[in-house]
Amino acid sequence: MGLPFFDKPTRGGIAKAECAMVLAYSSVGKTSLALNWIVNNPHIPTMFFSLEMSWRLVVARLAAIHTGTPTWELEALAKGAAMPPHLVDTANRYPLLYGNDASEQTVKDMKADIIAGGQKLGRPIRLVVIDYLELIGGAGLLGKGEQVDKAAQKIRSLCKDTDTSVVVLHQVGKGDDSEGHKPLAIDSGKYGGHHPMDYVIGAYAPRLDRKLDERALKDVEDDIYLQLLKNRGGKAQPKGVRHHLSSVTGRLNLPGDVPQCGSFAFQPSLTTPARPAPDLGDAA
Repeated sequence: MGLPFFDKPTRGGIAKAECAMVLAYSSVGKTSLALNWIVNNPHIPTMFFSLEMSWRLVVARLAAIHTGTPTWELEALAKGAAMPPHLVDTANRYPLLYGNDASEQTVKDMKADIIAGGQKLGRPIRLVVIDYLELIGGAGLLGKGEQVDKAAQKIRSLCKDTDTSVVVLHQVGKGDDSEGHKPLAIDSGKYGGHHPMDYVIGAYAPRLDRKLDERALKDVEDDIYLQLLKNRGGKAQPKGVRHHLSSVTGRLNLPGDVPQCGSFAFQPSLTTPARPAPDLGDAA
């Protein structure tokens, strides 16, 4: 995953036919975490199932992380007809990334897409990201613990049957009761789902504490703590490791590290005029 808190205790990260779950409250940054792992592995054939957010907005977030451009500027441009150079640069950097934002997908649907994606690439999909567990198969999963557990077990089978590494994002609560700023436990996920997983990662952000005043909030606004709550192959690290998740670009790194970005390198604003999408002919 390109993150020492996970890669070191797991002896190199997630392997084929292994699955990991990411637990966090709403607004902590689950999707941004997943996109950072993709940014750290551009050479790996990847399928991203976005069951909630449109693929256009997912790509805008990815481009913000890659190019160091403010997320909101790219999201605004992504809604228009022009193709900003930041998105072109990102597309060229991640040619092995496939996205599917169809709603109400089942695990069976995902398996078919993973196989089809590998056939189009001419090489198997290696990493699968599912955003997020409660929306698999539609809204019927919401509020039903037994179905969530069943979906998690199907994901376990999916990663074995397709020989992929699967990362599934899992909601914790609604984030409307001043939660999200405290360390999580392995069973914090709404309605369970953690039992079939090889790894469980928890994430919490101190900025979600509603008791913070303006000055205290500014000190922690980009802090996020990542916990390794379950490590099937070794020791867990439930205490959590502080990371920096930029509120501007969504880039994740350890405090003090200098992020490695694409050719645009942390522009404060978009000064380059957008250009039309390139003519890709049949490839489009």
